[in-house]
Amino acid sequence: MKKITLLLLFTFAISIVNAQRLTKVYIGPTIHDGEIGGSVVGSFGINKYLGAGIGVDASKYMDKILVPIYVDVRAHLPLNKWSPFAFAQTGIGVYQNNDYIEKGTVFGVPYQVTADVQGRLFYGGGAGVSYALGPIGIFAHYTFRSYQFNYDYVNGGMINDQNKSKGTSIITAGIVF
Repeated sequence: MKKITLLLLFTFAISIVNAQRLTKVYIGPTIHDGEIGGSVVGSFGINKYLGAGIGVDASKYMDKILVPIYVDVRAHLPLNKWSPFAFAQTGIGVYQNNDYIEKGTVFGVPYQVTADVQGRLFYGGGAGVSYALGPIGIFAHYTFRSYQFNYDYVNGGMINDQNKSKGTSIITAGIVF
């Protein structure tokens, strides 16, 4: 039993040392549906082909700040200094808009209602490429996300609760180290 425990501890220690060499941080500006923002992703290297970590972005949606916080899983194909990758993300979009006004017409009659909008879960994925310039490199990637929002409409004292989704495109470029 002692030998098995020592073997497991040794294997775990080697994995941690190896992961520290493979851990990467991606940081850069984003264009999120035409709005400028920023992104930071820490990817813990499981091996040279796979990494998992957390990320946080900041941008605008309907003139308010949207902060997605998410889990990120990346698959890399290292080719010398180039490394194409694909990734999947899921998390929560931290967002609050208490003064959203929706306008429209129903059967030619104009209407206006106020809603409280809150961010909910989202999922997404994308692909990109990085290039190593030494210990620091550059990267660029495209992400598609589907955000879920909860709209609480207040109209004449009645509250109508609806969930809506919004697909969005994000382009990010920056440095990786």
